[in-house]
Amino acid sequence: ESISLGLRSLDVGHNQLSGELPKSLINCTHLEFLNVEGNKINDTFPFGVSLLPHLQKIASVESCHHITLLVGMRCHRL
Repeated sequence: ESISLGLRSLDVGHNQLSGELPKSLINCTHLEFLNVEGNKINDTFPFGVSLLPHLQKIASVESCHHITLLVGMRCHRL
């Protein structure tokens, strides 16, 4: 069984990450919390984010360049 199947919380905040989020995050179907704050993430979160029914919170504040969250046909800039 893949570890991503049971993953509920992912905190990679303040790790000097840059670039895009891995598209494989959509495989984390039980993910409830994602923290990427304090990094230089510049990405559009995968269209399949709607496949993450348990996702309640994404933490990404000023130090992230921007994250655009695609939910259905709507874009939400965080």
